[in-house]
Amino acid sequence: MTIHLRAVCAFLAAAGAALQPSPARAAEEDTQLWLNAAAATALFDDATSLTFDISERLREGDDQFLARISLDHKVSDAITIGTGYAWVSAGTGQEHRPHQQVNVTFGQVVFRGRFEQRFLEGADRVALRGRARVQFAPQIADRTRAVFSTEWLYNLQQATRGTDPRTEQLRFIAGIEQSVTKTVRVTGSYGLFYNPLPGAPDRISHVPSIGVVTRF
Repeated sequence: MTIHLRAVCAFLAAAGAALQPSPARAAEEDTQLWLNAAAATALFDDATSLTFDISERLREGDDQFLARISLDHKVSDAITIGTGYAWVSAGTGQEHRPHQQVNVTFGQVVFRGRFEQRFLEGADRVALRGRARVQFAPQIADRTRAVFSTEWLYNLQQATRGTDPRTEQLRFIAGIEQSVTKTVRVTGSYGLFYNPLPGAPDRISHVPSIGVVTRF
């Protein structure tokens, strides 16, 4: 195991231990299952790609379905910019979610910044959210990669007037990506999601996920 991989594993383990509920501040916990599928293709040239993905998120009492289309363009070896739109349906209503993003790649490490505009059904106003993710994906076998990521989701403007900006969620994910053919990959991961809730017990979600990705 490389030094970088050991460091990431240690970081995820420490984060998971730090987020466990304590008697002083108990946190509510739930378990979800995310089922994901994505298809991508080159558009115009190899530097531009179109991706369509869907996700069925089985959650306790409130399942969620997400369908998203994204357009990304590689402007250099290290930088990719993109935009997209997602439609989300859940028990609480529907959401329309455009986004803009930039990815910066350094070897096996990818930094992603995403800005989302969230049009929630029945909301006072559009919600604005920023997302910052760091992902490390080392090759561990001929067709196998480990994938580690941490992501910070921050509400810049909440849908309810009179509420302050705040951290919505922290995500810590560890998984495996296996290439089945040259164009098909399958993934499996475990996510620990931490939601700090003002005036209420914080929430910790345990989120196993499986998915398939194809490129044509």
